[in-house]
Amino acid sequence: MTGDGFGKMRFGMKVAEAEAALGHKLVPLVAGAGEEEACRYYKADGALPNMAFMTADGVVVRLDVQPGSDEATDAGAKIGDSEPHVLDLYKGRVEVQPHKYTGPEGHYLVVKGGDGKVELVFETDGAKVVNYRAGQEPQVQYVEGCS
Repeated sequence: MTGDGFGKMRFGMKVAEAEAALGHKLVPLVAGAGEEEACRYYKADGALPNMAFMTADGVVVRLDVQPGSDEATDAGAKIGDSEPHVLDLYKGRVEVQPHKYTGPEGHYLVVKGGDGKVELVFETDGAKVVNYRAGQEPQVQYVEGCS
């Protein structure tokens, strides 16, 4: 996983394109809502447990990796890693910010790409990564999912 996508799936793909790239159908987390909604979450049907795909107007813009997942980034960062390990993996590209709810102990380790845009956000309890997300701005920086 990178700030550009996950495997063959790239942020900016429409849901159908993402499904083809992933090889799995994306199933809405809330039944009855339309694909073109301003913001909604999907899970990959029968695969990729503890991961959720955020869409904006039918386009995949973010991927949330939740506790229980062992999925790592392209640099090797994953849930359970120490803050110093993530800082070392992304040396010179990380901004440490206080977590909105658990700060000052908890942090956001915000990784920026070469273009200066945010690509990855690791949430920590002050010691270890508890979840992380990748995607496009501004959605990758949303603290509470779709807002």
